[in-house]
Amino acid sequence: REYSRTNVMLARLGIGRMTSRSLINGNLMLEKPMSGERDAMDLISTVGAGRKLGASVTLSVEAVGQDLEGFWDPEEKDGGARLMAGPTLAIAPPAARWQLTVGGGPILRATRSNFASAADRPLPARNGYVLRSAVGFNW
Repeated sequence: REYSRTNVMLARLGIGRMTSRSLINGNLMLEKPMSGERDAMDLISTVGAGRKLGASVTLSVEAVGQDLEGFWDPEEKDGGARLMAGPTLAIAPPAARWQLTVGGGPILRATRSNFASAADRPLPARNGYVLRSAVGFNW
């Protein structure tokens, strides 16, 4: 259930590979809204590759594609496909139970549609930049 009170079915496929010095991960998420003026299906994808810089720090590059159905559906209802690519820095000391991640980059509207739904989306509908951070804790 989204913040806008729309029920949404989610399906996610993820794949990755990690070695002692590097990592590569990707995922594909499908969202099927159960009501509202929304797309029949939303497609969101992420891919990232990184290199460990010592025991505590990982430097990566990440790309996010959101509302990718806008590439083939001219009536995509979330304003069109958006892309973001940029660096990500993760700090996770080996003995600690926490991790800090900071990343971001430019946002590019790859396609445009004349629709604007109330879907909650992490990338805004206009060109610009995004900076995001996350703190994780394992117990």
